[in-house]
Amino acid sequence: NLLNNTRYSVILAASALTLLTLLIALLILHRGLMPLQKLRIAADSSAHGEFTSVDEKGYSEISAPIHAFNLMVGKIQSLIDDLKHEVIKHEKTENKLKQSKERAEDYARRVKKQSNFLHMTMQSIVDGVITTDVDGYIQTINPMAEQLTGWSEAEAEGKPLVQVMHA
Repeated sequence: NLLNNTRYSVILAASALTLLTLLIALLILHRGLMPLQKLRIAADSSAHGEFTSVDEKGYSEISAPIHAFNLMVGKIQSLIDDLKHEVIKHEKTENKLKQSKERAEDYARRVKKQSNFLHMTMQSIVDGVITTDVDGYIQTINPMAEQLTGWSEAEAEGKPLVQVMHA
């Protein structure tokens, strides 16, 4: 009976020691895999556009991919920042272009209005009047000048003055 009790005590002690060893191994494994859990959470977050780094403490086999992940996160964040700056620059350029376009359209309206006014003025002058550009090509000719030269304004426009006007 003493032998059975001893055998039972040894088996019980060996089982308790095995169980304790197993618990310690599980705790060490859990502690070692915790950075991988954090890496998985960070990877899931990055899929939703939230780029966060992960603490690199842990075993070297685990910290190496975490370090690579952190480098990748840094590069992605840098690229995002660069793109944001580019967007801001493009928006500023777009605003300048819009302002320039508005000024050009306003200028074109004023020039058209002034041109119409000058044309009406030219048409109402009773003397013969011909306007040319700096190279001597006809731009406008009023009705009296049409009668004097025999050329209509449409025919004379763009022609050299010497060809239309014979003095």
